[in-house]
Amino acid sequence: STEAPSAGSCNLIQLADSTLAEAESNLATGRSAAPDAAQQFLNYASTLRPYLVAQRKALCPATNDH
Repeated sequence: STEAPSAGSCNLIQLADSTLAEAESNLATGRSAAPDAAQQFLNYASTLRPYLVAQRKALCPATNDH
């Protein structure tokens, strides 16, 4: 059976999205201290972004405007 997404699931994906955005920002800022490591983690973050976008569309129908 398929269940409708819960508000809790939407809240969690929104938290994940904002946390990833904060991590990306901090990694970009700290790039001068450890360029290779920062780039590696930014690359990892970029692989997560499409997953978060898809999950947000699936779990947060009222907030699909971005």
